[in-house]
Amino acid sequence: MGDFLTEHKISTDILLGAFTVLEGVHSYSAFLPSLFTIRHFSSASADDLKSFRDGELYASIFTLALGGTISLILRSYYPLLASFGVIGVMVYIYETQGINYIR
Repeated sequence: MGDFLTEHKISTDILLGAFTVLEGVHSYSAFLPSLFTIRHFSSASADDLKSFRDGELYASIFTLALGGTISLILRSYYPLLASFGVIGVMVYIYETQGINYIR
């Protein structure tokens, strides 16, 4: 049993890194509206922009905390790297595709 776990450690780390990515994407959908909602139902005001940026911050903190916790448990940096990756992608998407409809 010990040999099996040793041989498959990298696969387990990568798999849990992938789950970190999926959960990170879900955290952005929990803290921010969808791009469709922003484009079609946005009422542009200064408060909307602040709320939007707050949502990005909260989702990013949650995703980093998740990736960091899983990395500490596994003693692997893959989940933490995955969380940084998903933060970069999601902030880029929201900043380039969503924020233009709020300004």
